[in-house]
Amino acid sequence: MNLFIKNTDDQLWNVCEAGFSLQENTVECNHGVYSRKDLLTNTSEEPRHVTTLRSRFVLEGGEYEVYTQYNSWQNESIGVWERLNTSILARCESVRTTRSANPFLVLWSLQTGRGIAFHLLADASWSITASRVHSSGEASNIIVELGLDAPNLDLTVLPGESISLPEILYYEVRNKSDLDCWKLHRYCNEIYPRRNLPVIYNTWLYKFDKIDFENVAKQIPAAAELGAEYFVIDAGWFGLNPKWTKGIGDWEESMLFGFRGKMEQIAALVREHSMRFGLWLEVERAVEGANAPKEYSQYFIKSDDNYFLDFSSTEARDYIFNIVSGLITRYHVEFIKFDFNADLTFDKYKSAFTKYFKGYRNFIQRLKNAFPNVYFENCCSGGERMNLCNIKDFDSFWPTDNQSPYVGMRIFKDTILRLPPQVFERWAAITTINNAAPSYFADTSEHILSTGDAVWGHLASVDASYLKGFMTGGPLGFSCDLTKLSDQAFAFLKEHVATFKKMRNFWLTAECRILADTDSVLVLQYNDPRFKRIVIQVFTQRIMQTGLHVYPVTKYDATYRLCHGLNVNGSATTNSACENQQNACIIEGKTLDNHGLYIALDGNYKMNTVTLYVQEL
Repeated sequence: MNLFIKNTDDQLWNVCEAGFSLQENTVECNHGVYSRKDLLTNTSEEPRHVTTLRSRFVLEGGEYEVYTQYNSWQNESIGVWERLNTSILARCESVRTTRSANPFLVLWSLQTGRGIAFHLLADASWSITASRVHSSGEASNIIVELGLDAPNLDLTVLPGESISLPEILYYEVRNKSDLDCWKLHRYCNEIYPRRNLPVIYNTWLYKFDKIDFENVAKQIPAAAELGAEYFVIDAGWFGLNPKWTKGIGDWEESMLFGFRGKMEQIAALVREHSMRFGLWLEVERAVEGANAPKEYSQYFIKSDDNYFLDFSSTEARDYIFNIVSGLITRYHVEFIKFDFNADLTFDKYKSAFTKYFKGYRNFIQRLKNAFPNVYFENCCSGGERMNLCNIKDFDSFWPTDNQSPYVGMRIFKDTILRLPPQVFERWAAITTINNAAPSYFADTSEHILSTGDAVWGHLASVDASYLKGFMTGGPLGFSCDLTKLSDQAFAFLKEHVATFKKMRNFWLTAECRILADTDSVLVLQYNDPRFKRIVIQVFTQRIMQTGLHVYPVTKYDATYRLCHGLNVNGSATTNSACENQQNACIIEGKTLDNHGLYIALDGNYKMNTVTLYVQEL
C-alpha cells in the first residue's frame, strides 16, 4: 500500500552528536495499520547528550491539508483542518499529555484525495510537526516529525545504553469524514481488548462534594434497581479541610465532613445491594496545606501551590502504593476513579517526563497485579489525559465533566477519530420535571432535563430517544439524584440498561464509522469486524428534511434482514424505514451499497430510528 512515504536516507532524524546508532522497526499490523518503534543506542565509550529525539517521515511534496485537535476543560477534541504552507505544530509540554493538543495529526493530499493518520503514543511531553521543506530547485518534501519535546530536554545516554522512542501508529486514510478511524478501533480491540463495559453510578453530579451518609444511602437502592454494577464515591470523602480541594493528598476518611467515619457502612450497604464499591483518588499530587507534603516532602516535587508525587522515585511509588492498597483492602474497593487536575510543566530531570511516566506505569501495573479485579477509570481532567497511551492501563475514560448529551455527542464523534469507542464512558446527569412548560405534540407535559455543562449551571431538555442514543456503545454512567426521576423516566432508563447488558458483547468489540456529519445530522455505524451485525444511529439537530438516505458499509455479497430499532436477539419483524416494501425485511449488501437505505426522520434533536439493526443471515 502506497502511503506516499519516500525511502530516503534522512527518513529518521538527525542527532546533535556522533556516536549513536539508530534502529527503525516498522511492522505492518492487521487492517493496514503500521506500528513504528525507533531505538537510539550510544555506541561510543563516553556518555552522550540528546536534546532532540523525534522520528521522521519524508513524503512527496504537493498540496496538503493538516488536521489537528485542541483540548481543554469542556473543549475536548476540537478538530480543525488547515492548509499546509510552511509548518504546523502540535505540542504538549505538560505531564498531562493531551493538555492543549492531542498527539494525533492527519495529512490529506488535495491531489490524490487520500491521506495518512499519525498517532503518537507519548508517555512524555511531545511535539508533532508537519513542514514543507525545500529539497532542490523548486521542489520540496513534506516532513512529519513526532517524538519527545521539552524546553529543557537533556537526556544523558550512557555507553551501550539504548532509549526507545514513543511508538507511532499510522495508516492510510481514504474517508475524510471519519478518517478511517475503524482501522484504529479494530487494531485497539485486538491489541488492547476491553474486559468489561460496566454500568456505573457516581456521586459527583448528584451532590458534588456535599455528600453525607444519609443522602448517599438514598441513592444506593435506586442505583441497584436501575441496574448499576459499581457505586463510586467521588471527591468529598477525605482530608482534614472541609473543602475537598484543600485536602488533596491526605487520603484518609474525614471525620469532620462527608461520611464522618461511616464510609465502611456505606461500602457495606453498596455490597448488600449487589454492587461493587468505588472511590475517587488524585494520587499524583497534593496541595498546599495538606499534611502529606509536610510529612513526606522527600516524595514530592513542588510547583506553585501544588506538590507532585515524584514517580521516578522507588520510595515515592512504594509510599503511594501502600496508601492505595490500604484503602482497597479496608473498604473492599473494586473501582478507582483516578483523576489529575493540575499541570506540571517543568521536568527537573530534563527527561521530557519519561522518567516520571516510567515510574507511573510501574505503579499502575503493580496495583493491577496486586488487585486484578479492580476496575481502573481514567478521569481525563478536561480531556487533558485522554490519550491513546492510557488504554493500555485503564479500563475506560471519564471523558469530560460536561455531561450535556448534545456536547457529549460532539466530543464523542471527534474523539473516536483517535480512540476506540469502548473506552468512552456515556454519562447521564438528568432530572425530570412536570408542568414546567406545555408540550404541543406530546401527550405528557413531563420533560427530561440534562445539565448543559459541568456544574448544573445550565439546563436543557433532552428527548428520550437522543439520550438513549448517546448512552449506547460504551460504559454507561449515571450521576444524578435517581430518587427525583419520575417513574416513567426511571422505567425507561432501567429498560435501556437491561437492553445494553444483553448487547454488551457486541458493543465490547464494535468498531464505529461516521457516515454523515453535518450541522443537521450525525450518522454513526457500529459493526462487528465481520459485519454480521450493524447498528445505525441517526442524530438530528435542526433539520429541513423528512428523511435521509444512508449508505452503510456492509458485506457486499451478504443478505441482510432489517428491523427498526434495536433487536437484541438478532431476529426481525418489521422495517418501517425501508422504502422497498415488497422486500421490507430482506435486502442484499450490494443493494445497500448501490441504493442506500432510506430512514424517515421524525423531528429535531432526536435519535431517529433509534438504532437500525442489521442482522446478516
